[in-house]
Amino acid sequence: MPSHPLQILLLALVVVVASALLARELPTEVDLAPLRAEIERLGRLAGIAPVPDDVPAEPSSPANALPDPLAGLDAAARAIATDATVSERRFHLVAAQRPAAFCAALRDAGLPMSGWEVAALSPKAGLCTSEVIAVGDPAPMPPVPVPSPVDAASDPADPGSAGPDAADIEDPDLEDEAFTPPAPLPSSLFIVVQGPANGDLDRIRIKMNIENTATSRDTRKRMQEITRLVFATLRWPEVPGLARAIDNLDPFERDWKGVRVRFSRERGDVPRFNLVLAPRPPAAASSRDVSRFRPADPRSARESLTKAFIRGIASA
Repeated sequence: MPSHPLQILLLALVVVVASALLARELPTEVDLAPLRAEIERLGRLAGIAPVPDDVPAEPSSPANALPDPLAGLDAAARAIATDATVSERRFHLVAAQRPAAFCAALRDAGLPMSGWEVAALSPKAGLCTSEVIAVGDPAPMPPVPVPSPVDAASDPADPGSAGPDAADIEDPDLEDEAFTPPAPLPSSLFIVVQGPANGDLDRIRIKMNIENTATSRDTRKRMQEITRLVFATLRWPEVPGLARAIDNLDPFERDWKGVRVRFSRERGDVPRFNLVLAPRPPAAASSRDVSRFRPADPRSARESLTKAFIRGIASA
């Protein structure tokens, strides 16, 4: 940096002159080489070396920049570590809650769930179920068909006569049984949670019966609410597109983060749908059972820490 007052004055003069010339928008045909040479001469007098035009500027780096944590990896390991799709393939959602706790959580949330118990048909299987969750009122009773009157003038001697059998007409029970339709049912839902009796839950089924088409929209909405509650209780994110499939009654099947999700309709005239969630079981229970480990001896723990500390100092 210039220290003499004359050098500072010359440098300031050069800056003022250059700024004034540039501000006047000089025509392109004016030769600025003499001015540039004069500026360089005055700069040398002031102790300032000119900077060549072809010198690239040094890249700016923040003072607090952190080192690359993947710098020590080879190319293959680095590609795996930076692949955004690896987590989708290798990490899976599991039902971390025990079945009894899961069923109790649904009951606490307002669903009429039973407790977790051993299945009646298999002592190795467990399950909990909900009561039937009715949605709306049943459909109106259809009108009872009235039989057509019998032609009383038919010839009783004719073997092909359409005349009624007197016993059938006189028996009121047979007449009521022939013309009384079953009472209609309301639309409904129910839930079944299954798994090994002493293990993790491995299947959740939510069934939707649209008995009354007038309540179809409310039934689908209730189905979506129960599905969201199940996912929230398991602390799972919702499956993209599943709510839309339920609303449109479209088939849906996807293996999503290790959970098999399937929404499908049963065969039959009445619209009945099943949503099945089949998560992968977590690690074996023995791997989470800490009772098989003995409590650590404080003396051996101190010795291990001392040895590790000495090894760390020796390798430093």
